[in-house]
Amino acid sequence: TLRPLLPPAARGQLHLPNRKFSITYDLNFASLCEDFVEDINFHFSLGLTFLVNRFLGPAKAKQALSLLDQKLQ
Repeated sequence: TLRPLLPPAARGQLHLPNRKFSITYDLNFASLCEDFVEDINFHFSLGLTFLVNRFLGPAKAKQALSLLDQKLQ
């Protein structure tokens, strides 16, 4: 309430109605989900390629992975 923040002389003049209210939302889930496309592919985020790409950036990762590939062959 605001009453404790007011000076004592103004507290008696304060009239705040006590009404309960509720907010309702009308969400049209059909339109929200109509362009949904499921992605059921497995994404392994701790793979070597992902980690190198994450820490070196795309350009340097491509170079580092190609050097690694050459050494493994």
